[in-house]
Amino acid sequence: MNRKTLLVLLTIVVLSYIVTSVGFWMVEDTFSIAGRIFLYHTHRKVIEGVGPAPNQYRYVPYPLVEYFFKHSPIRWYSNTYVKLKQWLGFDAREIVKKNNRLSLDAHVPLEEREKMLTDIENFLREKLLQITKNSLISNAILTVLNNLGWRELVRDPFQALEQISKELPSEITDVFDNDSDLTKVVNGYATMRFTFTIFLLLIIYTWMKFFVREFTAYVSLFAYSIFLAFGYGDFAQQEFIVSLFFFVAGLILTYRRKP
Repeated sequence: MNRKTLLVLLTIVVLSYIVTSVGFWMVEDTFSIAGRIFLYHTHRKVIEGVGPAPNQYRYVPYPLVEYFFKHSPIRWYSNTYVKLKQWLGFDAREIVKKNNRLSLDAHVPLEEREKMLTDIENFLREKLLQITKNSLISNAILTVLNNLGWRELVRDPFQALEQISKELPSEITDVFDNDSDLTKVVNGYATMRFTFTIFLLLIIYTWMKFFVREFTAYVSLFAYSIFLAFGYGDFAQQEFIVSLFFFVAGLILTYRRKP
């Protein structure tokens, strides 16, 4: 393999990784928890043969992910996902808890949170007194409200969120479990898009060489990568890259007058 070919392959892999990451942020990162759960249940239904139209006709990406790509060890970074995982307490490392506390204290110091507690409690007491017209009843209701733990939520929201997350159903907690089938499927779709973006840019480079010089074909890879990244914002479909790969491959076969 000469240096020119190696440069083209390396460029294609790097561009494919960037495009896939941008697509991951625009699809998985945008829809976050709800989108991942919806994707997983849609995937499971199609694999089980009970998926609704038009998903049952999109027969290429689902089996590829289920039987191949979801077993890949590649994980794709999502800032929204990581932050939610840390805030909800699913990342139990001490360094993460420390960073959460530092971030909270930097944005809303403890003194301000205590003042907020006092202001909220005074507001509640005033409104309850207006409604009940009885200080004894309003104080009793306020005591009940305080026992619900809202003061702890304001004073230490991360601790409260961690307690709440422990009560969440498995359909949600699986989103934050690196070893769950849901997470493997989500990462599998990104890995599938990464793989087919490599294939797509390879055949685009081959296609361009029919019409222009090699250098122009090489530079065109960067332009097509930008178009692909924008494409994720419009289509947000799992088979988008797969379909585009087969379409361009069909163009090349037609141009070469193959069956």
